[in-house]
Amino acid sequence: MNLTIGFPNLNLQFDQVPEAFRIGNFTITMFGLLLAAGLLLGLISIMIRASRKERGINHYLGMTLLALFGALIGARAFYVAFRWEEFQGDILKVLFIRDGGLAFYGALAGGFLFAALYAAAARLPLLEMLDTMTFGVLLCQIIARWGDFFGRNSFGEYTDLPWAMKLPQDMVRASEITENIREHVSVAGNEYFIQVHPVFLYESLACLILLIILKIRNHSKLFGGEIFFLYLAGYGLIRFGTEWLRTDKLLLPGTEYGICWLISGVLFVLFALVGLICRSMAKKRLRVEEEHRERRERTLEFVEEENAKRDAEDAIRLAQDLHIEPEDEEALRAEIEKEAEEAMKQIQAETAEAVQEAVKE
Repeated sequence: MNLTIGFPNLNLQFDQVPEAFRIGNFTITMFGLLLAAGLLLGLISIMIRASRKERGINHYLGMTLLALFGALIGARAFYVAFRWEEFQGDILKVLFIRDGGLAFYGALAGGFLFAALYAAAARLPLLEMLDTMTFGVLLCQIIARWGDFFGRNSFGEYTDLPWAMKLPQDMVRASEITENIREHVSVAGNEYFIQVHPVFLYESLACLILLIILKIRNHSKLFGGEIFFLYLAGYGLIRFGTEWLRTDKLLLPGTEYGICWLISGVLFVLFALVGLICRSMAKKRLRVEEEHRERRERTLEFVEEENAKRDAEDAIRLAQDLHIEPEDEEALRAEIEKEAEEAMKQIQAETAEAVQEAVKE
């Protein structure tokens, strides 16, 4: 068995890249190990972010674990639905996922559905919590996608680009080798090799860039769900490109179109528009709130000035009614002005406090 994986145009070759390893009688695939590592680190990331949220860790943990359960069901159901011919003869094979057979968009749909059910039952803000969970999902994708490197699957068509990946032909599934790949098979000794796009690398790096973009946007987020919508649009764009290259597409029955490719295009267009519209509406709402706040401040300032003038006039009128001598009137006027100034400061302090409370509301 040839376990090499090479990048010939970069003069790189890894001689022993295991697809799995054994512990006693139990076989653990590298794909499963990296998926588990990605899930664990993603969960830790969510919990760290949740600890800084008012909802607290418990709600996020409950929603995440339920979403993971839904994601597993959805991922398997999606794959089985579009590869039903593999399971017709043995329906029990549906339950065995150690050899793969999971589809990400099924996981996304199942996870979202179960998260929505949890949020509805606990009366929690679903979109706000999904914003937090998105970072963990992306981190998991970045790590788990490297499982395809060890598993020699989910690669692309033939290429001779500098980063082209070279694989022993007998280490990949025959169904993933297209005519174009066969035409460029190379021979070394008694071994046949294929040269393909390392799609796992494209997607992992693209998801890393998307994660950085989301972290930056999170500092200027304007509405609940903005990060989640941007993730759906961004990943849709990423997957639209990588799915075009892949040779293991899940096809729509009776067509040559990949279902994931179509879903990716819809996600990008739909949630890019939804995100832009919602952000525009959020900006408009902020402008209206700012105008209301400024109008409230101006009104309070006017009321302060009018009250101060009225108090001063009342004091002068009282002094005149009491027939206060001119020299005493000057002293009284100074005292009244001092009291008016102190009253103005007190009113300003109370007004500032009222404005702060109004802004918080």
